[in-house]
Amino acid sequence: MIMGITFVVNLIIGYFIGQDEPYYTGALCSIFIMVGVTGVMIAAQTFPFAIGFSIRRLDFFLGTAAFAVLVSVAFAAALDILTYVEQQSNGWGVRMHYFHLPWLSDGWAISRFWVFLVGFLHLFFVGFVYASVYRRFGRLGVLSLSAVLFVAGSFGTFLLTYYDQWGALLDFFKPLTSVELFSWAAIPIPLYAAISYGLLRKSVA
Repeated sequence: MIMGITFVVNLIIGYFIGQDEPYYTGALCSIFIMVGVTGVMIAAQTFPFAIGFSIRRLDFFLGTAAFAVLVSVAFAAALDILTYVEQQSNGWGVRMHYFHLPWLSDGWAISRFWVFLVGFLHLFFVGFVYASVYRRFGRLGVLSLSAVLFVAGSFGTFLLTYYDQWGALLDFFKPLTSVELFSWAAIPIPLYAAISYGLLRKSVA
């Protein structure tokens, strides 16, 4: 629904600004953000309900993981089709780039599907880890995790700036295609899943 609303709004904007230049929206990130939020909400809201019905934690985790995979596959396939339609229709007739984006949409249809699928799964399980931390350690655990990540990110930024390595970092990522980069992003997904299950095993409703 959110993606549909932003698409219509951007289509209207594209119609009024004319077709002299391609129009890039960047609004596609809305559906990815919502998938990440869903990963947080599904454990935070449905876990106590499931435990109240004496559902095993393993069954809850497997069901949630299956849900994440199925939804991600469906969303990735839908975005792949919409990307193709947008490309063939000259940006819906107004040269709008909502789904078909440079670099991200490069390659074959199966390549785009893989990129979208990994993006959805990665964000879902990141959110699921956060929610699992909350279920296991409460608000203090989430705040502590956020603080650790903030400090680590700040320290990494400081080191890159101090040793003037931003250029080297960009040079490392610049040659990578979207498929290559997202293939690397797929590696920690099983780790996120394992961490989530380990936390939920020790969690109370």
